[in-house]
Amino acid sequence: MAKPGSTSFDEQIAANRAKKKSKIIKIFALPLLFVLVVAALYGAISAMLPSAENPLAPEIASLDPLNGTELNAVRKSLQKTLNGVDNKLQQVANNQGILNWQPDKLGSMQRALALTYDYYGASKYQQAAAELVKLEQDIDGLRREYDGAFASLHAQAQVQFDDVQIENAHRLNTQALAINGNYLPAVQLQKRIEVYPQIQRLYEQVRVAEVEKNLPKQHLALQKIVALDPQRQDIKQKLAGVAAKLQGQEYSKQFSKALNAYDQQQYAQAQTALTLAASFNSAGLEIETLQVKIDDALNALGVAKIERQIGIFSTADEWSTVKILSEKALKNHPDNKLLQDALQSAKQIMMHSNKLDVYLAQPNRLSDANIGSRAQNDILQAKSLTVLSAKLQQKVQQVAELVQQQNQSIEVSLKSDNRTFVEVLGVGVVGQFRAKTISLKPGVYQLKGTRQGYQTEIMPLRVEKTASAIVVTIECSERI
Repeated sequence: MAKPGSTSFDEQIAANRAKKKSKIIKIFALPLLFVLVVAALYGAISAMLPSAENPLAPEIASLDPLNGTELNAVRKSLQKTLNGVDNKLQQVANNQGILNWQPDKLGSMQRALALTYDYYGASKYQQAAAELVKLEQDIDGLRREYDGAFASLHAQAQVQFDDVQIENAHRLNTQALAINGNYLPAVQLQKRIEVYPQIQRLYEQVRVAEVEKNLPKQHLALQKIVALDPQRQDIKQKLAGVAAKLQGQEYSKQFSKALNAYDQQQYAQAQTALTLAASFNSAGLEIETLQVKIDDALNALGVAKIERQIGIFSTADEWSTVKILSEKALKNHPDNKLLQDALQSAKQIMMHSNKLDVYLAQPNRLSDANIGSRAQNDILQAKSLTVLSAKLQQKVQQVAELVQQQNQSIEVSLKSDNRTFVEVLGVGVVGQFRAKTISLKPGVYQLKGTRQGYQTEIMPLRVEKTASAIVVTIECSERI
């Protein structure tokens, strides 16, 4: 006869009983509500089911005081609690470490769970509730024992390792890993135990290097130890100390090298060594001081080189090149007097050379009095620079000769009627004549002819060197 409130859950009880006997269940914590419900069920059902002579015998009559709704509520709460404990045990059983460590206890818990299902299926709710409380406590206890077992073994192994009892540490840590092979602290300790022989050999290398006072050798061996066992804080500190000493040693070596190179005026080598020294310690005052000295020496060396180049081009009379070099060098050395003087001389020589080039290109213009006078003035100014430039001296001579040539007198043949009075304005009187030859310097003149009762004649006369003779006729023939 079906009990009030029965569900498909009840129909599966028989099958679950057989199935639970062959399974090892893994446990997780039940919510506090489920525990309270089980406790309440245990108390309520105890009052209604007083007989315990045959725990599997059905005592449905004792539930008669509960109506159908109340009975269904009791059964559903118990079902929920039973499912929770079932799942908890399944999760514990799925832990291979626990299964290998305590298979008998897991088997016992599986049988207890199967018995609980039997109680439930036989409507022995009081017994089922009591069994669930005990089973939950056993599952939690097993889990605590499991966690404590491998953690305790690892802790003991760590103590032995720190005391350099490597064999004991290996034995205990191996036992911890046998229980839980994924326990990270034990895995890490196992790696440290495995490399311990290598580290001991490297320790010996460090001790030998200390005796030899060989810092690079110490540094290398300590680096290898830290690479094998990164948890060795003492070695890391020692490595930092050796690295600092090695850095200081290398700094002293490179700085000394830089200082010696500077003393030997090997400034490029000094700069290279000082740069390397600064990579080990850039904050030292001695670094800054020597750097200033090297900079000054290199600048002086650069100026001296430029000064020699300017001297060479000055001697070669290449003043355009002198100007370029001086201007460029003065950007970095604006107070250098030699460079300033060289630039000034170059500018003056080039300016006067350009002026003289104009006269040489158009020598005929020198016949003009104004241009000739200006040329004479330019020649005088340029002469003071000819001691610096042979090319300028040559141009001065050429222009002076052209000016002299242009100033030589040229014969001019004048013709008249012997009745016209002729004079060269600004120069002098020629008089009356039929033909007369006079000499005039190159230039432009005016001839004036006068005669009583006749219109005065004034005519221009350009005197310059030509292939043919200059012949001019002047007569006053127009009556007033």
